[in-house]
Amino acid sequence: MGRLPIAQCVFALAILGVLVTTGAVAGSYELLFRQGTLDAIPEQATLEYQRTVSAPASQSLEALNTGPIRLQQTGEGMAEIHFGLPDQRRRVGAFPASVGNPMIMYFLETVVRDLSGLAGGSPFYMRNRIKAELLRKHPVQDMTLRLGDRDVEVHTIVLYPFRDDPASDRMKGIETLALSITFSDDVPGWYYSLRAETTTERGKRSALPDTLPAYTSTILFKGLEAGK
Repeated sequence: MGRLPIAQCVFALAILGVLVTTGAVAGSYELLFRQGTLDAIPEQATLEYQRTVSAPASQSLEALNTGPIRLQQTGEGMAEIHFGLPDQRRRVGAFPASVGNPMIMYFLETVVRDLSGLAGGSPFYMRNRIKAELLRKHPVQDMTLRLGDRDVEVHTIVLYPFRDDPASDRMKGIETLALSITFSDDVPGWYYSLRAETTTERGKRSALPDTLPAYTSTILFKGLEAGK
């Protein structure tokens, strides 16, 4: 479902706590979890996104997790995430706005939840591998894209948290996961898109009968709605 229990939202705050307290933020973390990205967003203004999930192994997962997402700052210094159409919209999490845009936190936890459900793996193991991957440095790809009526420069980092994982033979294709985050100072809230993707191309493991169909989850920035 689009719902993200508050207990699971702690995943992102755990990332923040582990990395900041150890001082180990020299990897891609600094860019991907950039602080201050909501500072220029007025209170009561809403960042609008669209989440689209493709999971041929579970049509119900696709249907329940595809829909609009709204992120709004409150007067208490919190940023709330709401999922769903207006007649079904529900709050799925609240985060301190001071840490930046929590959309990446929501993205990572929903991907972990989806993949652990599809493959039957441990969400704790997946979270730990993602944390470790964030500590590494990754190439930054630069490009220009059209946003509204103007061209903007964006940057993309791609993470492969399960590359060369010792448990790859048992991961049903989840070991191919690529997490692509595209961001820019010119995009309100910093994130233009957040995409997770697996493939059935597993090298020598491709013929294994437990290989899952390819999975994708994309959160795409749609616009900024002024507060009333």
